[in-house]
Amino acid sequence: MVVSARQIADNVWQKSQVSDNLVYQMVSLLRSQLKDKTRPYQIIKTIPKQEYLFVLQVSDISAEEVTTKRT
Repeated sequence: MVVSARQIADNVWQKSQVSDNLVYQMVSLLRSQLKDKTRPYQIIKTIPKQEYLFVLQVSDISAEEVTTKRT
């Protein structure tokens, strides 16, 4: 799945005004949590012109599933 920084901002923060720089910081944090810290990245690849390629399968989960998995 290829997404732009703007698509990430619009879907994660929805109505808030978010800079692309915040998206870059959050992608970096996510890479760190996924242990994908060294270039070339294997899980979230950077594509020139502010796009990201998520290599792993991405699926939607409900808030209830997130809460259940944390406990």
